[in-house]
Amino acid sequence: MIDVSPDYTLSTSSSQSTICLGASSILSASGGASYTWSPSSSLSSATGSSVSANPTATTIYTVMSVNSFGCSKTQTQTLAVSDFNLTVSNLSSQSCINTPISLVATTNPSGTYSYSWSPNSLLDLDNIYNPQLTSSVVANYTYSVTATNSIGCSKMASIYVQVIDCSSIGTGTVTIVGGIKIYSGVSPNGDNHNDTWIIDGIEGEPNNSIIILNKWGQEVWKTDGYNNIDKVWKGTNQSGEALTDGTYYYILTTSIDTYKGRVELIR
Repeated sequence: MIDVSPDYTLSTSSSQSTICLGASSILSASGGASYTWSPSSSLSSATGSSVSANPTATTIYTVMSVNSFGCSKTQTQTLAVSDFNLTVSNLSSQSCINTPISLVATTNPSGTYSYSWSPNSLLDLDNIYNPQLTSSVVANYTYSVTATNSIGCSKMASIYVQVIDCSSIGTGTVTIVGGIKIYSGVSPNGDNHNDTWIIDGIEGEPNNSIIILNKWGQEVWKTDGYNNIDKVWKGTNQSGEALTDGTYYYILTTSIDTYKGRVELIR
């Protein structure tokens, strides 16, 4: 006489079908007598009717079940992992007092996110991705933003902003310690006269850095190792596009000190 094992149904489920990166979900199986799960590297155990899973990426788990008659079946259970990147930036790390500067949170991939900024003082809104900060005093600020996606997963990023008093920045030709002279104008009109912004003696301070700001305190150009040759300002932005005529502000940092002033752009 031949005994035939009755058929059985193997069922699987998960406590959460989608989890945030770093979270876990309980995978369960029923219908058999024993269970073996794979891949097991992100599981609390490779065997058992219920195991805890915390993968770092979306994973398809396979469970093999054996009933009391020794018959086996397999079933799969997919566990999705929700993750995103969050960065925060602004047009410049510096701004003038009483001048709004936008703080911009960027998420990838794109989607539906909610935002919360902290501290929320001095911001026009604290629940959007691009609030504006306006300060009436010279100060340094650090703002943090928390972004939450539609699944409820959250990430936080921070940004540092320095607010300066642009009205106190001087004008004219400045002589700096060491004989460096910074001229107050540049006229890049192609006549070979003052087409580039020359800083006499800067070669004596090769480890320098320069930032050019517009009248709103937004960074428009910068370089390290300004040398009046290939690293020289020609009245353009960082992309090489011509800037409009007007008053701009420089911040020159050398091994001695940091110096600020105005430079007129006239074509």
